Amino acid sequence: MLKSEVTAFLPHHGLNPSIIGGFSGLCAFMGVAATHISVNLVCRLGFLKPGAAGLILQASLLTIAVAVYWSGSLTRQTPFLFFLCLISWAYLVQLGR
Repeated sequence: MLKSEVTAFLPHHGLNPSIIGGFSGLCAFMGVAATHISVNLVCRLGFLKPGAAGLILQASLLTIAVAVYWSGSLTRQTPFLFFLCLISWAYLVQLGR
């Protein structure tokens, strides 16, 4: 759900379609990686510890992403790409829980 909302948000900022495609591909890769990472973490740590750590990490990443968004610096390219990376990392954590 998170990826589709952000992907719909991107064209309104005049972002190049190749960057939007790259973001979608990165989120797809994060989904595959989260599947493998979550299996390993659950086998090693049990079921609750990885879920709690993932929830805290996802909340932290999304808080930083909101801070970048609220700072108003998304009109420049580098902060906007940093914002997209934070969203895709949060997507990895979401799928890994």
